[in-house]
Amino acid sequence: MLQEVHLEFIDETIRNDREISAREVAKLLTERFHIPVSETTIKRARQRLGWKHSPTQYCQMVREANKPKRVNYALECIINRETFDNVIFTDETTVKIQSSTRYSFRKEGEETQAKGKPKHPYQVHVWGGISRQGPTGLYIFTGIMDSVFYQEILNEQLLPFIQEKYPNGHRLVQDNDPKHVSRSTKQWMQDNNVNHWVTPPESPDLNPIENIWAALKFHIRRRVKPSNQQELLDGIQEYWNNLSAETCCSYINHLYKVLPKVLDVDGNATGY
Repeated sequence: MLQEVHLEFIDETIRNDREISAREVAKLLTERFHIPVSETTIKRARQRLGWKHSPTQYCQMVREANKPKRVNYALECIINRETFDNVIFTDETTVKIQSSTRYSFRKEGEETQAKGKPKHPYQVHVWGGISRQGPTGLYIFTGIMDSVFYQEILNEQLLPFIQEKYPNGHRLVQDNDPKHVSRSTKQWMQDNNVNHWVTPPESPDLNPIENIWAALKFHIRRRVKPSNQQELLDGIQEYWNNLSAETCCSYINHLYKVLPKVLDVDGNATGY
């Protein structure tokens, strides 16, 4: 029988290392108190103490140096009543062949139905942008993007969009990937009158296109369920072609929830 001192030790051990296994706790308990304890006993004690096993939840990483930058940016947007009317939010993502969602239902007593998953599914990279005037053109590619390739994409997809939708001025949002902020890319932007609006590092929650990418990938998994390369490409393009200005605005408006949250958590990850 475990005594109160043993339960306190188990509780403190798990609190200090929330990934520790029952076997490891049992070993530490035995070494400390010289009593033999089984894994089953530890699991029962763990449950009695209120500890539950659940998948690890991940969030964006924000280093200490970048937290004040995030706070200042959010504060500036709120004070200036930022509308994002002339902002183009851009980014890249990777989309791969997926034909099932992460969760599915089964009746109690039924066996779980395993679904085949390719070891190395075909994947492509996608560049795009959204604004209150709707989406930019979409660029789908494979291989590695460097600064020169990035500039070619901007030349083909971004510049015509700016000329058509924002002839009187714009602001471009992109993350701080090295190819986005390289010397040659900065020079290219200057030569082509692209107005880069610098945003804080490590801040995907401040770029609403990240939520567009999540919706795109759900569309591929749930609706398209591609089984080959062409079906994947067609599914990506279909989603983008149906992306309206109204939908883009709804995602951009989500920033009005994110900005106060950045202040509430002192620049830490917001969970959005």
